[in-house]
Parts: sequence; C-alpha cells; structure tokens
Amino acid sequence: MRPLLLLLFLLPAALGAQPGTDEQLATQYFQQGDYERALLYYEKLYRQNNTPFFYDQLLKSYTALQRYDDAEKLAKERVRRSDDPKYLIDLGGVYKLMGDEDKARQQYDKALKDMRADQNGVRTVANAFSKEGEYDRAIEAYERGQKLLRNDQIFNYELATLYAAKGDMERMITSFMDLLAVNENYIQSVQNSLGRYIDFEVRDERSDLLRTELLRRIQRDPSREIYQDLLIWMYVQQKDLTSAFVQSKAMDKRSQGNGDRLMELGDIALSNHAYSTAVKCYQYVADLGGGLPNYPLARIGLVQALNEEVTAQAEPAQEDLIRLRDEYRRTLDELGRLPSTVKLMRGLARVEAYHLNETPAARSTLEQALALPNLEPATEAQLKLDLADVHVLDGDIWEASLLYSQVDLDFKYDLIGHEARFRNARVSFYAGDFLWCQAQLDVLKASTSKLIANDAMEL
Repeated sequence: MRPLLLLLFLLPAALGAQPGTDEQLATQYFQQGDYERALLYYEKLYRQNNTPFFYDQLLKSYTALQRYDDAEKLAKERVRRSDDPKYLIDLGGVYKLMGDEDKARQQYDKALKDMRADQNGVRTVANAFSKEGEYDRAIEAYERGQKLLRNDQIFNYELATLYAAKGDMERMITSFMDLLAVNENYIQSVQNSLGRYIDFEVRDERSDLLRTELLRRIQRDPSREIYQDLLIWMYVQQKDLTSAFVQSKAMDKRSQGNGDRLMELGDIALSNHAYSTAVKCYQYVADLGGGLPNYPLARIGLVQALNEEVTAQAEPAQEDLIRLRDEYRRTLDELGRLPSTVKLMRGLARVEAYHLNETPAARSTLEQALALPNLEPATEAQLKLDLADVHVLDGDIWEASLLYSQVDLDFKYDLIGHEARFRNARVSFYAGDFLWCQAQLDVLKASTSKLIANDAMEL
C-alpha cells in the first residue's frame, strides 16, 4: 500500500516537470543539429503552448529538414491568427526556400504595406527581413517607418548597420553622421561601430570615405565640435598623432579652449612613445599661461615627455641631457618642491645620477624630497630606495644598506619591502658578506612576488 501511495504522491510532480524536460531536450537536440528529434519535442510543445518562441523553433526545424510544406502550413496558420507583419515575412522566407520568388515577393510587399506608425513594430519587421538576409527590404522597412512616423531623424543607427552589412560604406558613414547630428550621445556607439567596420591600421577607401565626410561636415558647420572630435579620434586610431595634434590645436584655438583635448592627446602620444608629439601637446597647453587649471599638469607632462624623448636614445647627447636637467629644475622652481611634484624630483635625481654622473646633486634632490611634510609612507619608502641606489653608485655601501633596511622593516610584508630586502642582499653580495646575503635570499625565494623570487634565485 505504501509504495502505491508514494507513487501517487510523486506522479503529479513528475508530470509537472515534463514540459521543462521536453524543452530542455528540444533545445539540446536543436543545438546539436539533430533536428529530427528536436522536431518531435517542438511539435508537442507548440501544441501545448503556441508561444512565439516555440513557433520560431518549430519553423526553423521544419526548414532545416527541408519540410517546406509543413513550414508553409505553420506560417500560414500564424498569419491567419495574427496581424503581425513578421509572420508574412516568415511565409515569404519559406517560399524563397521553395524557389518561388514571386510568392515570396508578394508576402514581403504585403508585410511592408501592413506596417503601422509604431517604432517597435517597424523594428520588428526590419529585424525579420534582416534575419532572412533581405537587407534591402529591411532598409525599405525603416525608410517607410520614417514616413509613417513623419520623422526622418529616427532609425539612423539601424540603417547604418544595415548599410554596413551590405558593404555600402558610404551610406553607412552618412547614416552614422546623421545620427550624431540628431543625438551626440551616440558618439561612443558610433566609434565602436566604425571600429568594427573600418580597419584603421591600413589606409583604404573606407577610412578615406570617413575622413572626406567628416571634413565636409566640419566645413559646412564649423560650430559642430562632434565631427571634429570624431576626426581627431580617427587620426588617433590610425596612429597619425601629428594630424591629430594639428586638428586638436586648431579646434582649441577656434573655441578658445583651455587645452583639455591637447592634454588628452599628449597622454595618448606619451603612452604610444610618440614623444615629439607629446612634447608639442604639453608645450601648447603650457604656452596658454599659468592661470589655466591645466598649466601645472602640462608643465609636468612636458618634462616627462622630454625625459622619455631624450633617455630613450641609445646614447643621448650631453647637451640634450643638460637641457633636460635644466627643464626639470625650472619646472620645480616654478611649481614648487611639494608632495605633488615628488615624481618630478625623482626624475631629476635619475638624470643627475645616472646620465650626468652628478651624484651629489642627486642626493641633494632626494634629501629635499624626503624632508617634505605629509609624504605618503609608500612615497617616502620609494624615495629612500632611490637615495640608497645613489649611495651605491658612490660606493657608500653602509649608508645604502641602512636605507634599504628601513624600508624592509617598515614594509616587511609588501612588495616594496621585498624589493628593499633584495637590493640589500645584492649589495651585501658584492660587498662580500655572503652569509648575510644568503640568509636574506632564502627568505625572498618564498616571496609571493614571482619577479622578486626569481631575482633572488638568479642572484
């Protein structure tokens, strides 16, 4: 008796779970390309619940198996039960597969004719055409939608993507530009799309079309900065930073700006090792005057760009190094030796110590930095490492070891502390204190930093 009661109790739950199991199996077989088995389940599911999803999957299964008569019957039934033009397009797609182009065209024409003045409805019809590969019809749907809605400024993004799918780059670009004319907030979406459809690493017809259209619109309406920004963006994608600088400079002068675009471009140029362009960008902003908010950052960027430009050379000229050192000092004299300019002071010390062999000046620069109030602990530690390295250059091993040990003690469990211990061990090794050196290296070999651990093992 008890087994029978248990069976009766579990049976409703099992029956209730069956549709979910059928759907899972149908999906699995469909994804595996086993359309015969998928069809068995989708026919059953559609009879139980004729949702649009089950309809779509059933139609796809029929067409995949070339059961076009069944597909036609299914689509016709849907057309009778719904006034959604999408189903006319489905029926037209079936006729196209059957090779009956006339019947397909009749259904497509009727779908376009039955469209209403509704944005979502227009998109549904256009998307249905797109899925059939009928891009011209999809374009026609959007254009008819613009007329029905009496608004020729909508659907520009959708039209642009359809033109791209057709390979019509000229009309794609025009549609994207029309979209920005209406709503500049689409700039990121437009840039992303252009990046997909145009290879900016090569100069070809597509990038030339974009450049020509942008210049045409800039000339027609110089006050619309969005097209100028997009042109600068295009030059950056092409790594043509010189042209980007010329355009950014002209734009900033025309709008009497404060150099924001030039600062951004300078940072991009610096990260791309285009040091001469970075110098021009920062110099332009610095020349605007000290009263602007970008001035301090421009002066700092200018020195950093000059530093990279000079020190990147295999054998920098002595006069270039002296000019770089003097630029560092002038900038620090103007901006002040402050916690916010410590990075500049460290850069100056490197030039003095490692390029000009002016170790006393480098020590003085770093000691001034260490004497500044309210330094961040990590900044102070880095300055101590820099100063210790200069002491090593001078052969003052004990003073260097003292500074390394201070950083090691203060940051025992941090990467900078491990770095300090490694440098201390290296100094001890070259000084001949092998036992102490070995003890420190044994600890570092277990470091969580792979780089430090590898350095320790190499030493």
